[in-house]
Amino acid sequence: MTSILLIGAAGQLGRAIQDYAQAHELKIIACTRQELDAAQPESIKKMFELHRPQFLINAAAYTAVDLAETERESALLNNAYAAENLAKACKDFDCVMIHVSTDYVFDGQLDRPYQETDSTLPLGVYGQTKLLGEQLVQQACQKHIILRVSWVFGEHGKNFVKTMLRLANSQEILKIVNDQRGCPTNASHIAAVIFKMINQLKNNQQSFGIYHYCDMPMVSWYEFAKAIIAEAKKLSYFKVKEILPITTADFPTPAKRPQNSELDCRKIEHAFQIKRFDWRADLSVLIRNILTQNT
Repeated sequence: MTSILLIGAAGQLGRAIQDYAQAHELKIIACTRQELDAAQPESIKKMFELHRPQFLINAAAYTAVDLAETERESALLNNAYAAENLAKACKDFDCVMIHVSTDYVFDGQLDRPYQETDSTLPLGVYGQTKLLGEQLVQQACQKHIILRVSWVFGEHGKNFVKTMLRLANSQEILKIVNDQRGCPTNASHIAAVIFKMINQLKNNQQSFGIYHYCDMPMVSWYEFAKAIIAEAKKLSYFKVKEILPITTADFPTPAKRPQNSELDCRKIEHAFQIKRFDWRADLSVLIRNILTQNT
Protein backbone atom coordinates (compact mmCIF):
# COMPACT_ATOMS: atom_id res chain seq x y z
CA MET A 1 0.00 0.00 0.00
CA THR A 2 1.25 3.49 -0.90
CA SER A 3 2.20 5.61 2.11
CA ILE A 4 1.06 9.23 1.69
CA LEU A 5 1.85 11.94 4.24
CA LEU A 6 -0.33 15.08 4.18
CA ILE A 7 0.98 18.32 5.70
CA GLY A 8 -1.53 21.08 6.44
CA ALA A 9 -4.39 18.72 7.25
CA ALA A 10 -6.42 21.39 9.06
CA GLY A 11 -6.48 23.85 6.16
CA GLN A 12 -9.02 24.31 3.39
CA LEU A 13 -7.20 22.12 0.86
CA GLY A 14 -5.94 19.68 3.50
CA ARG A 15 -9.46 18.93 4.65
CA ALA A 16 -10.66 18.53 1.05
CA ILE A 17 -7.84 16.04 0.45
CA GLN A 18 -8.92 14.07 3.53
CA ASP A 19 -12.56 14.12 2.37
CA TYR A 20 -11.52 12.79 -1.04
CA ALA A 21 -9.32 10.08 0.46
CA GLN A 22 -12.12 8.95 2.78
CA ALA A 23 -14.71 8.90 -0.01
CA HIS A 24 -12.41 6.78 -2.20
CA GLU A 25 -11.17 4.56 0.65
CA LEU A 26 -7.58 5.79 0.29
CA LYS A 27 -5.32 5.70 3.34
CA ILE A 28 -3.30 8.81 4.14
CA ILE A 29 -1.41 10.06 7.22
CA ALA A 30 -2.79 13.54 7.89
CA CYS A 31 -0.69 15.92 10.01
CA THR A 32 -1.73 19.23 11.50
CA ARG A 33 0.84 21.78 12.69
CA GLN A 34 0.46 20.44 16.22
CA GLU A 35 1.46 16.97 15.04
CA LEU A 36 4.30 18.02 12.74
CA ASP A 37 6.07 21.38 12.94
CA ALA A 38 7.59 21.89 9.50
CA ALA A 39 9.74 24.71 10.90
CA GLN A 40 11.58 22.07 12.99
CA PRO A 41 13.64 19.55 10.94
CA GLU A 42 13.73 17.12 13.88
CA SER A 43 9.92 17.06 14.02
CA ILE A 44 9.84 16.19 10.30
CA LYS A 45 12.53 13.52 10.67
CA LYS A 46 10.61 11.73 13.44
CA MET A 47 7.44 11.61 11.34
CA PHE A 48 9.37 10.33 8.29
CA GLU A 49 11.13 7.66 10.33
CA LEU A 50 7.81 6.54 11.79
CA HIS A 51 5.82 6.34 8.54
CA ARG A 52 8.43 6.12 5.75
CA PRO A 53 6.15 7.95 3.26
CA GLN A 54 6.49 7.43 -0.48
CA PHE A 55 4.62 10.66 -1.21
CA LEU A 56 4.31 13.91 0.71
CA ILE A 57 1.54 16.42 -0.07
CA ASN A 58 2.40 19.86 1.27
CA ALA A 59 -0.91 21.71 1.51
CA ALA A 60 0.29 23.91 4.38
CA ALA A 61 0.77 27.62 3.71
CA TYR A 62 0.43 31.13 5.06
CA THR A 63 -2.44 32.36 2.86
CA ALA A 64 -3.50 35.68 4.43
CA VAL A 65 -2.54 37.77 1.38
CA ASP A 66 -3.05 41.22 2.93
CA LEU A 67 -1.71 40.35 6.39
CA ALA A 68 1.46 38.99 4.79
CA GLU A 69 2.42 42.57 3.92
CA THR A 70 3.03 43.23 7.63
CA GLU A 71 3.74 39.65 8.75
CA ARG A 72 6.56 38.91 6.32
CA GLU A 73 8.55 36.72 8.73
CA SER A 74 5.61 34.43 9.38
CA ALA A 75 4.86 34.17 5.65
CA LEU A 76 8.53 33.42 4.92
CA LEU A 77 8.71 30.73 7.58
CA ASN A 78 5.56 28.92 6.48
CA ASN A 79 5.70 29.39 2.71
CA ALA A 80 9.43 29.10 2.09
CA TYR A 81 11.61 27.70 4.87
CA ALA A 82 9.13 25.08 6.08
CA ALA A 83 8.74 23.92 2.47
CA GLU A 84 12.52 23.66 2.19
CA ASN A 85 12.71 21.56 5.38
CA LEU A 86 10.09 19.18 4.01
CA ALA A 87 11.87 18.96 0.66
CA LYS A 88 15.17 18.08 2.34
CA ALA A 89 13.45 15.29 4.28
CA CYS A 90 11.87 14.02 1.06
CA LYS A 91 15.30 13.81 -0.53
CA ASP A 92 16.78 12.02 2.50
CA PHE A 93 13.97 9.44 2.56
CA ASP A 94 13.54 9.12 -1.24
CA CYS A 95 9.99 10.48 -1.07
CA VAL A 96 8.17 12.33 -3.87
CA MET A 97 7.11 15.82 -2.77
CA ILE A 98 3.91 17.39 -4.11
CA HIS A 99 4.05 21.05 -3.15
CA VAL A 100 1.00 23.28 -3.69
CA SER A 101 1.73 26.80 -4.92
CA THR A 102 -0.21 29.71 -6.38
CA ASP A 103 -1.03 31.96 -9.34
CA TYR A 104 0.23 34.88 -7.21
CA VAL A 105 3.80 34.13 -8.35
CA PHE A 106 2.81 36.08 -11.52
CA ASP A 107 2.07 39.80 -11.88
CA GLY A 108 -1.08 39.20 -13.95
CA GLN A 109 -0.14 41.52 -16.82
CA LEU A 110 -0.22 38.97 -19.65
CA ASP A 111 -3.30 38.90 -21.88
CA ARG A 112 -3.23 35.09 -22.14
CA PRO A 113 -3.21 32.20 -19.63
CA TYR A 114 0.09 31.81 -17.77
CA GLN A 115 2.31 28.89 -18.74
CA GLU A 116 4.74 27.13 -16.41
CA THR A 117 7.69 28.65 -18.27
CA ASP A 118 6.50 32.28 -18.06
CA SER A 119 8.55 34.73 -16.01
CA THR A 120 7.48 35.10 -12.38
CA LEU A 121 7.04 38.53 -10.83
CA PRO A 122 5.01 38.48 -7.59
CA LEU A 123 3.24 41.71 -6.65
CA GLY A 124 3.26 41.17 -2.87
CA VAL A 125 4.83 39.36 0.05
CA TYR A 126 2.51 36.34 -0.19
CA GLY A 127 3.49 35.69 -3.81
CA GLN A 128 7.16 36.41 -3.11
CA THR A 129 7.31 33.88 -0.26
CA LYS A 130 5.44 31.24 -2.26
CA LEU A 131 7.87 31.73 -5.16
CA LEU A 132 10.85 31.39 -2.81
CA GLY A 133 9.25 28.19 -1.49
CA GLU A 134 9.06 26.83 -5.04
CA GLN A 135 12.73 27.64 -5.65
CA LEU A 136 13.88 26.06 -2.38
CA VAL A 137 11.87 22.89 -3.07
CA GLN A 138 13.42 22.63 -6.55
CA GLN A 139 16.92 23.00 -5.10
CA ALA A 140 16.43 20.55 -2.23
CA CYS A 141 14.51 17.67 -3.83
CA GLN A 142 14.75 16.39 -7.39
CA LYS A 143 11.58 14.27 -7.07
CA HIS A 144 9.11 17.14 -6.80
CA ILE A 145 5.81 18.26 -8.27
CA ILE A 146 5.03 21.94 -7.79
CA LEU A 147 1.31 22.40 -8.44
CA ARG A 148 0.22 26.00 -8.94
CA VAL A 149 -3.50 26.53 -8.38
CA SER A 150 -5.76 29.60 -8.36
CA TRP A 151 -8.78 31.13 -6.62
CA VAL A 152 -9.32 28.12 -4.36
CA PHE A 153 -12.71 27.71 -2.68
CA GLY A 154 -14.39 24.87 -0.83
CA GLU A 155 -16.52 23.62 1.98
CA HIS A 156 -13.84 24.19 4.63
CA GLY A 157 -11.83 27.19 5.76
CA LYS A 158 -12.12 30.81 4.68
CA ASN A 159 -12.79 31.55 1.00
CA PHE A 160 -14.65 33.81 -1.41
CA VAL A 161 -17.79 31.66 -1.57
CA LYS A 162 -18.24 31.76 2.20
CA THR A 163 -17.55 35.51 2.27
CA MET A 164 -20.19 36.17 -0.39
CA LEU A 165 -22.79 34.08 1.45
CA ARG A 166 -22.08 35.94 4.69
CA LEU A 167 -22.28 39.38 3.05
CA ALA A 168 -25.40 38.45 1.06
CA ASN A 169 -27.11 37.64 4.33
CA SER A 170 -26.35 41.04 5.87
CA GLN A 171 -26.23 43.59 3.03
CA GLU A 172 -28.68 44.64 0.31
CA ILE A 173 -25.99 45.85 -2.11
CA LEU A 174 -22.67 44.12 -2.78
CA LYS A 175 -19.86 45.86 -4.69
CA ILE A 176 -17.45 43.36 -6.24
CA VAL A 177 -14.26 43.89 -8.26
CA ASN A 178 -14.79 43.27 -11.98
CA ASP A 179 -11.33 43.94 -13.47
CA GLN A 180 -9.46 41.01 -11.93
CA ARG A 181 -10.00 37.77 -13.82
CA GLY A 182 -9.14 34.18 -12.99
CA CYS A 183 -10.40 30.63 -12.65
CA PRO A 184 -12.22 29.69 -9.43
CA THR A 185 -11.04 26.23 -8.41
CA ASN A 186 -12.86 23.84 -6.11
CA ALA A 187 -10.54 22.38 -3.47
CA SER A 188 -12.12 18.96 -3.97
CA HIS A 189 -11.13 19.10 -7.66
CA ILE A 190 -7.52 19.87 -6.67
CA ALA A 191 -7.62 16.85 -4.36
CA ALA A 192 -8.78 14.65 -7.26
CA VAL A 193 -5.98 16.02 -9.46
CA ILE A 194 -3.33 15.33 -6.80
CA PHE A 195 -4.42 11.71 -6.32
CA LYS A 196 -4.50 11.14 -10.08
CA MET A 197 -0.94 12.43 -10.30
CA ILE A 198 0.14 10.19 -7.42
CA ASN A 199 -1.47 7.19 -9.09
CA GLN A 200 0.51 7.78 -12.27
CA LEU A 201 3.75 8.58 -10.43
CA LYS A 202 3.40 5.24 -8.61
CA ASN A 203 3.64 3.59 -12.02
CA ASN A 204 7.12 5.06 -12.48
CA GLN A 205 6.09 8.00 -14.60
CA GLN A 206 8.95 10.41 -13.91
CA SER A 207 7.13 13.63 -14.84
CA PHE A 208 8.57 15.85 -12.13
CA GLY A 209 8.54 19.66 -12.28
CA ILE A 210 6.07 22.57 -12.21
CA TYR A 211 2.44 22.16 -13.30
CA HIS A 212 -0.61 24.42 -13.45
CA TYR A 213 -4.15 23.41 -12.58
CA CYS A 214 -7.33 25.48 -12.33
CA ASP A 215 -11.00 24.83 -13.00
CA MET A 216 -12.81 26.53 -15.89
CA PRO A 217 -14.20 28.87 -17.16
CA MET A 218 -12.40 32.12 -16.42
CA VAL A 219 -14.49 34.86 -14.81
CA SER A 220 -14.06 38.08 -12.84
CA TRP A 221 -14.69 38.21 -9.10
CA TYR A 222 -17.93 40.05 -9.91
CA GLU A 223 -19.09 37.30 -12.27
CA PHE A 224 -18.12 34.65 -9.73
CA ALA A 225 -20.09 36.48 -7.02
CA LYS A 226 -23.18 36.65 -9.25
CA ALA A 227 -22.98 32.89 -9.90
CA ILE A 228 -22.64 32.16 -6.16
CA ILE A 229 -25.60 34.33 -5.17
CA ALA A 230 -27.79 32.98 -7.99
CA GLU A 231 -27.21 29.40 -6.77
CA ALA A 232 -27.60 30.37 -3.11
CA LYS A 233 -30.95 32.09 -3.71
CA LYS A 234 -32.33 28.83 -5.10
CA LEU A 235 -31.65 27.25 -1.70
CA SER A 236 -32.44 29.96 0.84
CA TYR A 237 -33.50 33.57 1.41
CA PHE A 238 -30.77 36.23 1.25
CA LYS A 239 -31.02 39.93 2.02
CA VAL A 240 -28.93 41.05 -0.96
CA LYS A 241 -30.87 42.71 -3.79
CA GLU A 242 -28.15 44.00 -6.10
CA ILE A 243 -24.53 43.17 -7.02
CA LEU A 244 -22.57 46.01 -8.58
CA PRO A 245 -19.27 45.82 -10.50
CA ILE A 246 -16.41 48.05 -9.31
CA THR A 247 -12.75 48.48 -10.24
CA THR A 248 -9.68 47.46 -8.27
CA ALA A 249 -9.04 51.17 -7.70
CA ASP A 250 -12.46 51.43 -6.01
CA PHE A 251 -11.49 48.70 -3.53
CA PRO A 252 -7.87 49.27 -2.39
CA THR A 253 -6.20 46.48 -0.39
CA PRO A 254 -2.81 46.31 1.37
CA ALA A 255 -1.56 43.73 -1.18
CA LYS A 256 -1.86 44.11 -4.94
CA ARG A 257 -3.60 41.29 -6.82
CA PRO A 258 -2.83 40.02 -10.34
CA GLN A 259 -5.31 41.31 -12.93
CA ASN A 260 -5.10 38.06 -14.91
CA SER A 261 -4.76 34.87 -12.88
CA GLU A 262 -5.73 32.31 -15.52
CA LEU A 263 -3.33 29.36 -15.65
CA ASP A 264 -2.58 27.40 -18.80
CA CYS A 265 -3.26 23.73 -17.97
CA ARG A 266 -2.11 22.05 -21.18
CA LYS A 267 1.09 20.66 -19.64
CA ILE A 268 -0.72 18.73 -16.88
CA GLU A 269 -3.27 17.46 -19.40
CA HIS A 270 -0.52 16.16 -21.66
CA ALA A 271 1.66 14.62 -18.91
CA PHE A 272 -1.06 13.19 -16.65
CA GLN A 273 -4.18 13.14 -18.89
CA ILE A 274 -5.92 15.47 -16.44
CA LYS A 275 -8.95 17.29 -17.83
CA ARG A 276 -10.10 20.51 -16.17
CA PHE A 277 -13.24 20.42 -14.03
CA ASP A 278 -15.98 23.04 -14.39
CA TRP A 279 -16.20 24.99 -11.10
CA ARG A 280 -19.92 25.53 -11.67
CA ALA A 281 -20.65 21.78 -11.65
CA ASP A 282 -20.54 21.22 -7.88
CA LEU A 283 -21.24 24.80 -6.77
CA SER A 284 -24.85 24.20 -5.74
CA VAL A 285 -23.95 21.12 -3.65
CA LEU A 286 -21.09 23.00 -2.00
CA ILE A 287 -23.30 25.98 -1.12
CA ARG A 288 -25.96 23.64 0.28
CA ASN A 289 -23.35 21.99 2.48
CA ILE A 290 -22.06 25.35 3.71
CA LEU A 291 -25.58 26.59 4.48
CA THR A 292 -26.32 23.33 6.33
CA GLN A 293 -23.19 23.79 8.45
CA ASN A 294 -24.36 27.29 9.43
CA THR A 295 -27.86 26.27 10.54
